[in-house]
Amino acid sequence: ITRTSATSSLFEQLTGEIRNLTLDGELSLSADGAPFVTNICAGARITGCTNDMDVTFNHRTHCYVTGIAAIALRNDTEGLRLLEISNCTNNGKIEGTVDVSSANYNTAIAGIVGDVRAGVGKIVYDVVISGCRNTAPITLSPKSAATDTYGMTACGVGGIIGFIRSAKSITLRDCENSGAISVTADNIVSERGLKATATAVGGIVGIGTGFGGGKLSLSGLDMTLTDCQNTATIYNCMVNSSAQEQSCNKVYTGGLAGALVGKSDNYAELTSCSNTGDIYTYDLTGESSASTPGTCAVAAGLIGFGGHLDMKD
Repeated sequence: ITRTSATSSLFEQLTGEIRNLTLDGELSLSADGAPFVTNICAGARITGCTNDMDVTFNHRTHCYVTGIAAIALRNDTEGLRLLEISNCTNNGKIEGTVDVSSANYNTAIAGIVGDVRAGVGKIVYDVVISGCRNTAPITLSPKSAATDTYGMTACGVGGIIGFIRSAKSITLRDCENSGAISVTADNIVSERGLKATATAVGGIVGIGTGFGGGKLSLSGLDMTLTDCQNTATIYNCMVNSSAQEQSCNKVYTGGLAGALVGKSDNYAELTSCSNTGDIYTYDLTGESSASTPGTCAVAAGLIGFGGHLDMKD
């Protein structure tokens, strides 16, 4: 299916299955969305699908934008315990801005799934993503006209998943990102940066720490990553001028995940995962209007910020 000048997802909500479908064209969003689905629920499956649509967005307060499905929502129907996305590829560039002047919501941008909230509601379910690829560049440019910005509550950008808030379990298997990921604060007027933004950028997952009501939680997740790899450049030059010594006020960047936390009694398992892409923080390529380093900008080849992790091979 080719959609020209599209302004919304093909499906608003999915509880069934999309199989072997390719989308092409252009998608311009001013609200949450993705080429295939805005909200995907337990019981839904997307299998063997390809997105070739270029996605642009311009949001006022927050945004959930991806190449396949924007938001993984709860589904309180008994018996539906699994959401699965397999063998899907995003080839369409994802590029846009979010106005952070008064934004106090989370933002999630990714190649496959944006905001995962599979454990919010009466029924908690499992999320399995396997054999998925992002090959296209992902670019987020927060902007503000204010001289002293508030900032988003938390911002997660990843090649496969943007922000994982909750789920019974998360499984990522044989997933790969080869599209350059860039988050830059060039469009923020204030040299002082953002006051309350946790920005985590990773080749596979942006934020994978759980959700505790606001900012960057450390509640942890039951998570497994196997045979996942990033080969692309990850560039995160968001800034944060807050002097608060809290984990929610930091900027994290990693080849696999910006921030990833397992549970104290059930460590997150990472097996045979790799990164060969360059990792950059701050503005290393030249002058910008907001190149001041944050309170604590941390970068690593695999995990920017992590806890309760069992890593092998």
